[in-house]
Amino acid sequence: MTKTNHIPTIAVVNQKGGVGKSFIADELAFWCDRNDVPCELVELDPQGGMSHASDDVEGARVRIIDTPGALRAELRDVLTEADAVVVPVRPSERGVTATERMLGLVEDVCEGAAGFLVVNCWNRFRTARSFRRHEDEWDARGWNVFHVPQAELVVQAEETRKSVVELNRRARVSVAVDELCGVVVGEVLA
Repeated sequence: MTKTNHIPTIAVVNQKGGVGKSFIADELAFWCDRNDVPCELVELDPQGGMSHASDDVEGARVRIIDTPGALRAELRDVLTEADAVVVPVRPSERGVTATERMLGLVEDVCEGAAGFLVVNCWNRFRTARSFRRHEDEWDARGWNVFHVPQAELVVQAEETRKSVVELNRRARVSVAVDELCGVVVGEVLA
C-alpha cells in the first residue's frame, strides 16, 4: 500500500486472549458510526467475535483492525501500517508478561504511532497496588492509559450486537468507552 492511498489505521492488539480486543474494535467502529466517520473494519481474529458488521467501506476515513490473541507473522505487517495501536489488558498480574512482550514489539515496529493501553474490566476492588505500578510504568514510557470499568452492560451489548453507549449513554462504562474512542479516532484523523 502506498502512503498516498493510506487510510489512517487503528490496530487493536495483544497476544493475550480474552482481554477485550474485539470489544474495543467494535466500540471504535460504533463510535465512528455515531460520529459520521466512514470506517473499514477488518477482522483478522478467526474466532469471529465482532458485533459490528465488517465491511470494506468506500471512502473510509479510518481503518480498524481486530487481531487474534497470538503473535503471527501478519501482525508485524499490521503494526507497520498502524497510525495508532490500542492494547487492551485486564487488571491482573497474569497478563503482564504477554502485555510487556506486545508493548515491546509495538515500540520496536510502530515508529510514530500513538499508543493507547486500555485497562479493561477495571474496578477499584480488583486493581491491585502492584498492577497500578505497571500502569504508571507504561504511562512513563509514553503509553496513554485508559480505564474501562467492569460492567454487566458490556455483556448485554455483546448479546444484542450493539454499543454500550447505545444501550445506556450515561453508564460509567459508556462514558469511558466514548471518551477512549473519541481520543483514539481523533488522534488518527488529526
